[in-house]
Amino acid sequence: MVKKYIRLFVSLLIAALFLWLALKDVSFYEVRLTLNKLTWYWLFPYLIVSLLSHYLRSERWRQLIEQGGVTTSRWTLFSGVMVGYMINYAVPRLGEVSRSVYVGNREQISRTKLMGTVVLERALDMLVMMVLIVFVIFYLFSDYTLIRPILGEETVSWLQTLLSLEGILVLGLLLLAVLIAAILFYYVFKLLNR
Repeated sequence: MVKKYIRLFVSLLIAALFLWLALKDVSFYEVRLTLNKLTWYWLFPYLIVSLLSHYLRSERWRQLIEQGGVTTSRWTLFSGVMVGYMINYAVPRLGEVSRSVYVGNREQISRTKLMGTVVLERALDMLVMMVLIVFVIFYLFSDYTLIRPILGEETVSWLQTLLSLEGILVLGLLLLAVLIAAILFYYVFKLLNR
């Protein structure tokens, strides 16, 4: 019982230290002036959309977890996602581990399996992001007048040269040379290990 109170006290002390570090150079008068200029009616729709997005993320995670035949509580998964976001503010990428540990402890599920679903979720996110990036690149480079004001004339002319038939051939040959060199290094390394 005493150990629990000591941990709570240490947690509050650390939180107070980080709050002091974050706010020590803040002018509260300027903050108040800025808050008076804000339009607050956007806050409510933002909160609804934000919570809905976090809920959908926890739903996606639930579907990945239940592929292994394990049932979980929606509320536990949602609170796990929110705990992960909170931890990410303090230590980036630790939130992914902490939400697996949190849900694993609450639902008595293997934390290793949960971490595997998080890795799968991140891989799916990366795949979707890559597809979107390719789509945007093809859209932007289909008309150079769209990116000329953003990147400048010199960069656009360099990109036009790079994306011409000759530029693509040179780039392809360079990539082929790097691939061949990597394969040769692999076999030489393998031979030396014997």
